[in-house]
Amino acid sequence: IRKTTKIFDISSDDVDLAPEMYADDKIVYSTSEKTVAEHMAAKMGVAGYFGSFSAAASMAVSSSAESSIKTVRLDSLVRFNQQRAMTAGAFRTQPHTKLDQSLKAYIEGVPLSSVQDIAETLGSFYARSANLGGVVQKTYTMQATADDNQVSVEAALRAGRGNWFIGGEGSFTDSHTKRTDVEG
Repeated sequence: IRKTTKIFDISSDDVDLAPEMYADDKIVYSTSEKTVAEHMAAKMGVAGYFGSFSAAASMAVSSSAESSIKTVRLDSLVRFNQQRAMTAGAFRTQPHTKLDQSLKAYIEGVPLSSVQDIAETLGSFYARSANLGGVVQKTYTMQATADDNQVSVEAALRAGRGNWFIGGEGSFTDSHTKRTDVEG
């Protein structure tokens, strides 16, 4: 996924905001045998390897000729959501009527033999909705024996930290607003 350019001319009537508050958590356990990039991509529903996952996923691998030692990593992710922004009206049902006029002219001018260039230039999809919130992540990396697994590592962390892998305070409030300064 990459940001390209402003594609649509829209107004505040074309976007709705609604409260959609939730929080959930995930524990991602990885070892030097199975990388965190593979686990993160699977847990987040992303296929393949992507820079942000691969960069965040690097971990040292330890080996010893006399004992089986592995590096383990436990990522605790808490996802919070407060609102959902959604397309509305004609922008939802007839998005082609909201195309930027210069892009519309570009699309109409592309010869049939080069139609694949449109997706390369503008992207292959646009978002119909987006969650507005964030993710808090805490990562624990440690050495473990070959016999350790996710259950034993989580138990060791809970013994030292209590039941919560991520600590702190926070609060949610419920409100509904409609944005008036929407830009593509």
